[in-house]
Amino acid sequence: DLSTALHAQNKLLSITSPVAFDPASGKRGYYVYSWPSISNYIDRLRIMAYDYSVATAGPIGPINWTEAAVSYAASVIAPSKIFIGIPAYGRDWVTNVSGICPADVAAIIKVGAKASTFVLRDAQNLAASYGATPTYNDQFAENTFSYQKTYVGTTSAGLATQCTASRTAWYMDAKSYALRTNLVAKYRLGGVAEWTLGMEDQTAAQTI
Repeated sequence: DLSTALHAQNKLLSITSPVAFDPASGKRGYYVYSWPSISNYIDRLRIMAYDYSVATAGPIGPINWTEAAVSYAASVIAPSKIFIGIPAYGRDWVTNVSGICPADVAAIIKVGAKASTFVLRDAQNLAASYGATPTYNDQFAENTFSYQKTYVGTTSAGLATQCTASRTAWYMDAKSYALRTNLVAKYRLGGVAEWTLGMEDQTAAQTI
């Protein structure tokens, strides 16, 4: 119904969906989004090829994981309708804590806490500010770095305290963007879609 209504007004129907995979592969995907069923009604499918790692430290959207979703999509939807969603953000997780953290940060500076998020253009400065050197992971086609940060303050009882957190960050760079953009040519896709425009590093934008 939505497709018919939009097309009657010369408008496009774009769907943004988490990843899905060929059911025969056994890979976990969001199968509640039935790409084959909607293929004839939509004009664009934007695949959210990110948020692979959320609860624990890891890559944002591994290249092989991304390609598996793209390959499946291209087998059930006209490739020209498909756009690869690429992230313009990174995530920074707490992986270990020593000491007792101040009351004002105790809820967020702990293993298992929600990761902090940073925009892609700030990644190099974040690493440099903690004396960390990012390394490129060829398997995932992403960058990562680790560092330690000390938090000083008081407990809820007003006593002086401090803790040191080990943190690990993951993010994409221009090379990461290039490899994902190359999938557009390989599968003859419609293009890429970025979450969110303006967050990316300028070299990554130029790469696209």
